[in-house]
Amino acid sequence: MGYWDNIGDEVTEIIALAQLETQYFDVNEVNNITLFIGILRLSDCDATLLLHSFGLTYTLTRETAAHYFRGVDTPGIADRLKKAVLTLASGMFGVPLAKTVNRTLEIANEQAQEGAVNVLPEHLVLSLLRQKEPEVMALLSRLSVDTKKLHEQVLTLVEKKAEYGQNH
Repeated sequence: MGYWDNIGDEVTEIIALAQLETQYFDVNEVNNITLFIGILRLSDCDATLLLHSFGLTYTLTRETAAHYFRGVDTPGIADRLKKAVLTLASGMFGVPLAKTVNRTLEIANEQAQEGAVNVLPEHLVLSLLRQKEPEVMALLSRLSVDTKKLHEQVLTLVEKKAEYGQNH
């Protein structure tokens, strides 16, 4: 059984949102930065709310990533929305996943299996933090996030959900 069999609805939505971010960053595949920003785009999600408590908002993180990693001003929203609509029209998962994202999903799946739950957004965040994924860690550093504290709180959330058998 591959990790795709265990991906929850929220994670599927995050990947779709990350694909939209590929248009914004003008890249050809979903990478761990676009995946992380996709998590921040998801509303009413425990992982997103936890990231918000660390000051990691979608807009701030996206703009910081654009300035830090591309060294350019953020593009006009109208042009990006047009590209996003075209991306949605091309179908879900029309943008390939980078090998690093596949690895992130594999690790997230392994973590989910430990708690006998589907892969949740919290598992994605935990996977990115455990791997110390260089671009994500650099972004979090730039945003002055205490990654050790974030890791501890995400781990606690994952453990609580596993304890109660929550799959969402």
